[in-house]
Amino acid sequence: MSFLLVTKHRDMAPFKSAIKKVDPNIDVEIWPDVKNPKRVQFAVAWRHPKNVFSQYPNLKVISSLGAGVDHLMQDETIPDDVKITRIVTPSLSDQMSDYVLTAVLNLFRNTKTYLNSRKKPNGPFTRS
Repeated sequence: MSFLLVTKHRDMAPFKSAIKKVDPNIDVEIWPDVKNPKRVQFAVAWRHPKNVFSQYPNLKVISSLGAGVDHLMQDETIPDDVKITRIVTPSLSDQMSDYVLTAVLNLFRNTKTYLNSRKKPNGPFTRS
């Protein structure tokens, strides 16, 4: 059995190291460099490439690396018998609260407009 880490835009090597530190006997692979696709039974994914899971005939569980599973539920190529889960940590509620608070403050304070105006040579918020 092997454990697969799948994402398009993130370095998964630190995750592999952390898992191996807990148990050096766990066979961890990082997509797309998978030695034996038939050995993969568990995957952790975030924003995975379309149809990537069809390469793993013995896949039993896919867990979302993020708080939500929408990206997995929208993938119609995942077989119905594959369980979809998410990782829940004690800090997840605090992290999500911080994210929402930051997003709301950015919206109310027009942070995007402010940052874009700083890029303009004669914008109202540029330093002279």
